[in-house]
Amino acid sequence: MNKKVAVLLLFFGTCVFGISPCNARPVSFYQEKAAELNLAAQRQWTALLHYKKGLFSDESVFDSETFFLSPDGKKNPKAELDATIEAFFKPVPPTADEHPRCLFPARFLWLNEQLAFDKKDLPAPQCSKFKEFEKELNVYQTTFVYTSAYFGNPASLFGHTLLRLDKKQQTKDMPLLSHYMNYGAITGNDNGIAFLFKGVFGGYPGIFTVSPYYDAVNLYNNMENRDLWEYRLTMTPFQTRLLVAHLWEAGHNHADYFFFSENCSYMLAQMLDVVYPDKSVSEEFYKPYLFSDYVIPVDTIRAFGKLHPNAVEKVVYRPSKQSKIKHAWKHFSKAQKKAFKQHLAKAPRNPDAVLKNNDLTNEEKAALLETAFEYLHYNYLARNIEMPEMRSDSVSLLKTRSSIPAQSNTPPVPTPAYFPDKAHLSGAVQISGGERNGDVYTEFYLRPALHRLTDASQGILAFSQMTYLETALRWYPEKEKFRLQNLSLLDIQSVPPADPLFTPLNFSLSAGVDSFQTANKEKEGYTGYLSGGVGYAVAPFGETSSLFASVTAHGRFGDYLEDSAAAGAGLRLGFLTDLDKIRFLATAHRIVYTQKYASVTAYNVEASVSLNERLELTASFDFQDRQAKDVRDFKAGILFFF
Repeated sequence: MNKKVAVLLLFFGTCVFGISPCNARPVSFYQEKAAELNLAAQRQWTALLHYKKGLFSDESVFDSETFFLSPDGKKNPKAELDATIEAFFKPVPPTADEHPRCLFPARFLWLNEQLAFDKKDLPAPQCSKFKEFEKELNVYQTTFVYTSAYFGNPASLFGHTLLRLDKKQQTKDMPLLSHYMNYGAITGNDNGIAFLFKGVFGGYPGIFTVSPYYDAVNLYNNMENRDLWEYRLTMTPFQTRLLVAHLWEAGHNHADYFFFSENCSYMLAQMLDVVYPDKSVSEEFYKPYLFSDYVIPVDTIRAFGKLHPNAVEKVVYRPSKQSKIKHAWKHFSKAQKKAFKQHLAKAPRNPDAVLKNNDLTNEEKAALLETAFEYLHYNYLARNIEMPEMRSDSVSLLKTRSSIPAQSNTPPVPTPAYFPDKAHLSGAVQISGGERNGDVYTEFYLRPALHRLTDASQGILAFSQMTYLETALRWYPEKEKFRLQNLSLLDIQSVPPADPLFTPLNFSLSAGVDSFQTANKEKEGYTGYLSGGVGYAVAPFGETSSLFASVTAHGRFGDYLEDSAAAGAGLRLGFLTDLDKIRFLATAHRIVYTQKYASVTAYNVEASVSLNERLELTASFDFQDRQAKDVRDFKAGILFFF
């Protein structure tokens, strides 16, 4: 039989018996329709491809070749659109889940809304794996979750964001049964310098993952003692389905992870752009005028709230285990505090002694035992006690608590007055006037992020400082010259005071370049520096103050120094108080260097006053006691948050 005739007979037979469509429209029909509608330029299509604005051209942040169906798809949304439509017409392979319609269900959902595909025109693979994924999540609403900063991990210094996917059948009081969507870097066993270098310069692949939400609560809320803020979002059923479908297609690919830019929050912002395409959250972080596109987690919450104010249905505060314990202690009576210290804080714990204490009401006993249980588990998670002690004392505490027919008299932890997204903005510029040893100057100051000890602390982790790329440039009019006073690459300080139940470690870490002077030279020179310290703090004047002390280590390097380097050690004392609108910081720091001319005793006093949410008045005085010429530096200015 002639081959062409056989093919015609086969087509006629399959057409008649419905195996293949007889009047199917070709791929070009839908491609031309897409061109007429200009779909390739629509924001939702570029959001599905995760396009990012650039100085010279836009391109997708995804780096997996499998994320694109066109060789030019990473930079050409029109080519990727045509290739995607064409791919949906491909025959179903033996493994149906490998069909493009199964690999890119979100693209198909959106294109079907725009082009109204006729069912008879396209193959219909079963996509069983995606359907199982969709069924398992069973999402009916989404919650944007912000975790407060955690100083125990460099990757969490700015906080973290994730999306919770709430199951349809669960009650509103059972969010722990949900799943959550997270984006993070695959770092392997790297740590230290390698971790920081690769994290900053895109040395790790970043991927989307889905895990049970109780794992997130256990990690962030319990183990790392980070408060969680849950912003419940409003979505239509189509938006919800589109989000889940896009998570499926994005989850099988990766993008290079950049700690400051294409990080967890930026990628989640792009995810939200898929379902809220009218105003792009991710484009809020395009800052070519700063030659940077850094993204800070809390800023994504701010940006979303600004662009989509009606999309946030409710905000729920989930206090950490430590926050709950501190709150309970604050409400304990003297008798409760005494009983807790004597019988419940440490092994051997004796809950029966609390039960028999006639100075306590049943409500007070219930509060003590419940807090003791939380405190026991806190110490286990902090690795202060071993599992056998935790298990045996847990049983003892719960058994005693069950014998008391009363509710705890400790009130619920109140929601803080300031949400994290209501804290001061992350960037800051400042202009100041000052005098240094008789020389008048004007100082221009800029920092992209995030917070200094003397900034307004509402909504910020208390007694903490975290800044990067902090720059101070001075103009001396009499000398008619500019001088770089300081370029701080990173400056971290944590000085929380100890209390009867917790003794947090104080620490500091800073690195950068500054203007420095040794006693054997007439003029200042530039040196690089790296310093760190550990210490302890107390709160002598209440919970708004910290009196701290630390031992410090220092390194300086550069041609300005003899032998181009100097090492040092020091002792630092300080006091910080926060009176709401006014903050005050005073420090004294003695540093002894291996080069005797470099040793110095430095005294510093700083104060700031909040005028409103954007403006602060600042003033500072520095005195450096050196072997030769001392330094006296006073300045005052106004700081603007942006």
